[in-house]
Amino acid sequence: MLLKILIFTVVMLSNSLKKVMSIMMLITFSCFFSYSQSVNKEHENYTKLGIVVGTERLFTDNQQNSVGYFYDTKKTFTIGLDYRFYSFKKFNFKAGLHFRTYLTREFYNIRSFDFGGEFDLRGLTQVGDINQYKLPLSIEYIITISKNFDLFVGTGVELLFYEDDPTTGFLLITNPNIEDQIGFLEEGNNKGQFTYGFNLSIGANLYTKLFCFKPFVKYNIQNEDIFVNKVETVNLQVSENTTSIHKINGNYLMFGLAIIPSKQLFSKKK
Repeated sequence: MLLKILIFTVVMLSNSLKKVMSIMMLITFSCFFSYSQSVNKEHENYTKLGIVVGTERLFTDNQQNSVGYFYDTKKTFTIGLDYRFYSFKKFNFKAGLHFRTYLTREFYNIRSFDFGGEFDLRGLTQVGDINQYKLPLSIEYIITISKNFDLFVGTGVELLFYEDDPTTGFLLITNPNIEDQIGFLEEGNNKGQFTYGFNLSIGANLYTKLFCFKPFVKYNIQNEDIFVNKVETVNLQVSENTTSIHKINGNYLMFGLAIIPSKQLFSKKK
C-alpha cells in the first residue's frame, strides 16, 4: 500500500513538473516572439539624419612588368550624411551623400643591369589628394538581439562621381655609354565621370540615451574601373620590354561608424 502511494505521488509530481515546464516554455517563447516583433528602435527613438565616417581599402590590379612598377592607394578617408527616408517594420531605407579622399602611390624598381648602373634604381611617387563623391541608396534589415543592441544586414546601389584626370608621365635615364634613354612611359586616365556599384554591409546598432552608434563593414563592387594606367618600358638593356596595365578597379572594403542623434536631443522640455 505504501509503495502504491509513493508511486502515485511521483507520477503526480512528474506530471506537475511537466506542466510547469510547459508553461515556462510557453511564456519564454511568447516573450521572445513578442520582443522579436518589437518596434524598429532606430526609427522610433532616433532622428532620420546621421553622420558617417570611415576608412576604406581601395583595390587595385597590377600586371607584371620589367621595371617592378606597382600602383596602390592609401590614406582613404570618407565622411558624409545618411538620411533614413522610410521605415517599414524592421526595414530602414536610406539615401546618403559621402565625400571620399585618398592618395595614390607608384612604385618602381629598374635593375642596374638594365641601364648600366652600379645599383638598382628604386622610387616611389605619391599623388593626392584625389576627391570623389558617392551617393549610396541602401536597405537595412534589423536583427533584434537585446534591448540596447541589434545587428543589421544591408544592401543597395551606389553612384560614384569623380573628376576627369588624364595623367602622363615618364622616367628616363641617360647613360653616357648608351645611346638611347632607358626607363618607362606611363599614360593614364579615368574611365569616365560617373559609375555605379553594389553594396553589401553588416553591422550593429548600439542604442544609448542620446545616440545610436552603428559600427559596420561594407563591401562595394563597381561595374567598371575608375582609373587605368598603361606603363610601357623602353630600351632596357637586358630585360625584355613590356607593356602593362595598372588600375583602380573601384571595389573597396570600408570600416565605418554611423552616429544618429536621439530624438530627445531635439525635443522640447516640458
